[in-house]
Amino acid sequence: MRLVFASLAVLALAACSKPQEAAAPAETPKPASYAYDIALSFTPAAVEKVTKRGDTVTIAALYYGNATAASASLADASDRTIHLNTDHVDVTLKDQTIHMTGEGVNTPNFDKIVEKKPLVQVTVIAMKAGKKDPVIACSVFQDYVTSAQAASPLKIRCDAA
Repeated sequence: MRLVFASLAVLALAACSKPQEAAAPAETPKPASYAYDIALSFTPAAVEKVTKRGDTVTIAALYYGNATAASASLADASDRTIHLNTDHVDVTLKDQTIHMTGEGVNTPNFDKIVEKKPLVQVTVIAMKAGKKDPVIACSVFQDYVTSAQAASPLKIRCDAA
């Protein structure tokens, strides 16, 4: 009889308890960000040389990855990497911070690179009539995108060549 009363008490308490809420729908994960900043500076000699020649200045961010064993045959023959795109940003000749969005990174090809972890090589070049003009020499950054983000803003300095 005690068992019957105990069972009835449990049922009565369950009926009075608050109903469980429906589980919240799973959030769609945000896509990874490949953004970072560059602190770009020019010496007066670099500004003078580029201005005198009428060149434009462009930041080129080459995204790439080390090829997996399975994708080695698809790698660029010159450096044995999988290229994931290049972002170009034209800049003015002044010291400034440039935001690189990394939106050009070709993420569908991540399955072809080691650890699905992209690298970036950031170079600054002077251009004249669409061709590279070696009038400036700038520092270069080359490492994983996560390293670029951790070091952000990357310090890149340009001087006359």
